[in-house]
Amino acid sequence: MKKRISFPSPLSIALGLTFIVFCIALFHKLKSGVSCATGAIDLTLGWYNGLWDNSTGGLYFAFQMIFILVLGHVLALTSAVKIFISSLTRFCTNSSDTSITISLTAIVLAYINWGLALVLAALMVKNVLQKFQALNKPINVGLVGASAYVSMLVWHGGISGSSPTKAMEENALREMMLNSGYQINDSFPSAIPASETLFSSMNVAVFFAMVILVPLLLSWLAKRNQKNEVQVDAQFPIQIDETIKFKFNWTTPVGIVFLVVAVFVTIHQSRYSNSGFLNINFINFCLFGLAILLHNDLSRFSNAVRIAIGDAAGILVQFPLYFGIIGLMKAGGLTELISELIVSSATKDTFPVLAFLSAGLLNFFIPSGGGQFYIQGPMLIQSAGELGVSVPKTIMALSYGDQWTNMLQPFWALPLLGITKIKLGTIFPYCLALFAISGVIFMIALIVF
Repeated sequence: MKKRISFPSPLSIALGLTFIVFCIALFHKLKSGVSCATGAIDLTLGWYNGLWDNSTGGLYFAFQMIFILVLGHVLALTSAVKIFISSLTRFCTNSSDTSITISLTAIVLAYINWGLALVLAALMVKNVLQKFQALNKPINVGLVGASAYVSMLVWHGGISGSSPTKAMEENALREMMLNSGYQINDSFPSAIPASETLFSSMNVAVFFAMVILVPLLLSWLAKRNQKNEVQVDAQFPIQIDETIKFKFNWTTPVGIVFLVVAVFVTIHQSRYSNSGFLNINFINFCLFGLAILLHNDLSRFSNAVRIAIGDAAGILVQFPLYFGIIGLMKAGGLTELISELIVSSATKDTFPVLAFLSAGLLNFFIPSGGGQFYIQGPMLIQSAGELGVSVPKTIMALSYGDQWTNMLQPFWALPLLGITKIKLGTIFPYCLALFAISGVIFMIALIVF
């Protein structure tokens, strides 16, 4: 009998990582002459204080990330999105056309909101499988599932990406660096505008490369692997979507007010703030108003929130543990030690690629992009400053590395697999191909720009 591969849960990984960091930090303290008891007490207090970090980079940041995922999911459950999905699936006539349609949709939407893209692409897959089941036509289920999962291959370079959007907030980076135990001077940027990260020439080039090459790769794989096409079984019951007409009621003005306020904030902050209007709070505010407007009924909106909140449970529990790890590293003196190791092994030219590779590796242990930015970001930013590397480029290198190994890391595939009932092993070979081509794209961008 074939043994199933069992993956540890993200929570168990976070707890295991906490224990490992505690042991390393304690060993480092013992080397400096501190007694075991004193060192353990200092680290425990550091961990506890980090666990409940109430700064703009702590629990506040965790709530922002939970909100952006929940609201994206809530939007994906609106009638308008269901109609949008039905209209797109008309182009899905075979495995090749389906992979192109779903991957393009997932990539474009992921640059807008990763929560929306992840759920909507999964719903598209389910809709397509129902369609092929009704037509009694074979389809490459694994390839179609992987086509939806490409949303998590590009999300961190989009306007809901944790690292670049957090860096846009006034003084958020400064506070994060100080909380991690680093000293900064007056020349350290108070905020990094989107023009230097998300809308930089490098990230724009990466976006177009992904839009063109990923669908082409998936289409080629579909034609090369026609033997893997199967008849869809009865686990996808046919559902006939009811036609829901938008009716103006008392809820409609609530959504409109949110969007009007968003426009006002845009105009005001564009005039009076150096950091600009585009940040996590602004994105969440717009999503909030849009979700209320499109659901057009508070009870439907509330029901959608209850459904969506389940996918945010992992973030809710994991983020404080990541903050606790930062507290351990700070109390144990590991932040300075790691920065010195990075600087000693890198040059100005090699640092962006090394930052990318290290971020890809750390993503296996910290699947949350926001949590990873909070732990690894300060170290990389400090090292970048010492080597004379651009801070915005460093942030994007971390972002690329985090999203790159999502193709090998099963955590964010769980919502997709839950909605579509596809097995992880079915999509993995195609995710491996996506991992290979995207790694080349990211490294070339970091070297050339």
